[in-house]
Amino acid sequence: MPRAAPFSAPALPARAAPLAGRGSLAAALAGATLLAAPAVAQEGGAIRTGEHPGFTRIVMTIEPTTEWSLETAPGEATILFPGRRLAFGVEGVWERIPRDRVDAIETSVAPEGTRVVVGLACDCRVSASFVGARHLALDIGDRGAVPPAPPVAPAGTAEARERREAEAVASAEAALIANLSRAAEQGVVVMSPAEAPPAPQPAAAQPHAQAPAPEPTARPEPRPAGAPPAALAALALLDQVEAISVYDRDGAALAAALSQPAPAPACLPDAALDIAAWGGTTPLPEQSQPLLRHLVGEFDKADPETLDALARLYLRLGLGAEAESLLAGFGVPLPDGPLLVAMARTFEGRPVDPEGPLAVAEICPGRHGLWLALAGAGPAWRGEAQFASVQEAFADLPVDLRAILGPPLALRLLDAGRPAAAREIETTTIRAGATPSDALALVDARLLAAEGKPEAAASALRAIAESGSPAAMDALVALTRLAIAEGYVLPDRLVLDLRAAAAVQRGDPREVELRAVLVEGLAARGDLQAAMAEVARARADLPASRRRFARLGVAAVAGAAPDRVGTAAYAEAALAARPLFLRGPGGDEPRRATAESLIAVGLPNAALELLRPALLRGDPDSRRLAARAELALGRPDAALAALVGLSGPVTAGIRAAALARRGAPAEAVAALDAAGDADAAAGYAWASGDWARAAATGDADRAAMAAYMAARAGAAAAAPDAATPEAAAFVAPLPRLDRPSLGAARSLIERGPAIGAFVGGLIATDPPAAD
Repeated sequence: MPRAAPFSAPALPARAAPLAGRGSLAAALAGATLLAAPAVAQEGGAIRTGEHPGFTRIVMTIEPTTEWSLETAPGEATILFPGRRLAFGVEGVWERIPRDRVDAIETSVAPEGTRVVVGLACDCRVSASFVGARHLALDIGDRGAVPPAPPVAPAGTAEARERREAEAVASAEAALIANLSRAAEQGVVVMSPAEAPPAPQPAAAQPHAQAPAPEPTARPEPRPAGAPPAALAALALLDQVEAISVYDRDGAALAAALSQPAPAPACLPDAALDIAAWGGTTPLPEQSQPLLRHLVGEFDKADPETLDALARLYLRLGLGAEAESLLAGFGVPLPDGPLLVAMARTFEGRPVDPEGPLAVAEICPGRHGLWLALAGAGPAWRGEAQFASVQEAFADLPVDLRAILGPPLALRLLDAGRPAAAREIETTTIRAGATPSDALALVDARLLAAEGKPEAAASALRAIAESGSPAAMDALVALTRLAIAEGYVLPDRLVLDLRAAAAVQRGDPREVELRAVLVEGLAARGDLQAAMAEVARARADLPASRRRFARLGVAAVAGAAPDRVGTAAYAEAALAARPLFLRGPGGDEPRRATAESLIAVGLPNAALELLRPALLRGDPDSRRLAARAELALGRPDAALAALVGLSGPVTAGIRAAALARRGAPAEAVAALDAAGDADAAAGYAWASGDWARAAATGDADRAAMAAYMAARAGAAAAAPDAATPEAAAFVAPLPRLDRPSLGAARSLIERGPAIGAFVGGLIATDPPAAD
């Protein structure tokens, strides 16, 4: 018998029997080992809630071995945990759900166990299921059409008796299936297939299998006298149901499941996104014609169920635009309407509703996680564990849907910096023997670039860009970005192709991307003025993208090198870009980079004006730049005022330069000494009269000059090393001027040029840098 699917019956008008009764097989197997089972998860805690299209979900954390039952009555549903004292909290349960289906949630602990009573404000379906290895989900959903009751035969007749017997058998069968299904979900009962079981495989080759069950025991000997009949013995020997212990069930597989994060209440179950079940493999007309015949009924009103089925069929075949147009054209509200519209937009690469089911912020596993990654409202990558679940859901899609959805998912993973994950999706998408589509070829080309093969990637991207296929525009953008990243000089032909493509795509969403990469490409090859002109045009043509192009303009100016662009061209572009800078802290980094370049090209006043918003906030790095600009303007006092309260070696260098400019070189030396920068302090030794430090520079000529100045000042200085003729001439004794003689005059004339050359060399020496 094949493994049974999870089962949950709709709520009945009267009290329904528990899904797992005390006399059931599941209860017997679970109860026999309940006390001995190890605690594998923390039970109780806050009850979580979530609202979904068509149903409300209430989630409770329990151990997989914990027995539970669902009972319903008019106006309420009760979950009973027999023999368990669980502390559930109801704080915050109304933060995420309205009170249109659920109007009360109460918990109580009594000798018979723990109860969670849910008050119902509607005539809804109620079902419970065990999800995520440790979470019991109670779903309260809108009730669909109820099939008419079968005709009732008169009591006492043979037909009535047969009907009652058939109903009793069906009821018992349904209860048995429900209990076996729950036991199968918990892993204590395994349904075996009808055919012979396959050969055993290592656990690593069975990623979705339960923990291995014990080897079956030997067949019993033929029954002795008084044993059950042979038919019953033969039935017992059938491998339809195999029961295993909780210890076997709670092995490595369960431990791995428990290590995964719990699904959030906002996450949809896999059944809600089972797109493979929404249509068959036959041609569209064969599937759509029966639905179209019943779509519009009396008074030209669309039938909601048929409309829902036809929209799902379109989605199953990848016809997103058709599905969205169908739903919008009739305007009939459907329980899953927002989900279907979001999926349709995802197929077309259009933005989804930021408040819709494919834009939730929670990390969801399985199919919901897959569609969240595809929709693009959130990140495509949310960790290794979540991606494994997404990859599994993607692999479960039909081949034709994988071909449609695989390339955009792989590209989103590449944009997230996850080439290995993108390669997995690409490998799962490729069909053996089939020619890859242009979209898949684009994925492969970008994977080559991400894997460190830029030449092969550029060649492949160029071929796609020149193919005229729908992927050509995306390939052109990827080719330009690859050239920028690798430092290639963009040829004129590529720039011309970008301009032409942007003009052809005017009004299309891809126009924004093409014009953005054109700005980046122009800036990368040094055409700063052309890049800023394109920014101005794009901001005028595309009002919705003004902020994006402002950021691109700021990045172009902040990253440009004035010596490469040209001083005049840079100054013109930077002055024109000043209104584009953000006034908040987020704009400080490019603001400082641009201000530094403006100081370098001789525009300190423009630098101060650009830094003003950051200076008003007291940004330290901006204050240091302002001090440098003030020095460039010849205002040392203003520079010192900008540095008040700042410290560090860079600050000390700027402060020393300002002090020296103000005529206090000794204070400059002291400031640098205090900052531990003795080398920089030596540069101010001459101006401060510290001849001992000036003589210790290691330069023979300077040492000679320092010795002379020290002698004139009556101070001691290191003896100079007369290594050069100029130094030797300088330190030689001069003739006494009070006793003029012909020899003294001749000696002065001979040494004059050497001394003049020495002094001239000192004068020509560049002053020390501020930093």
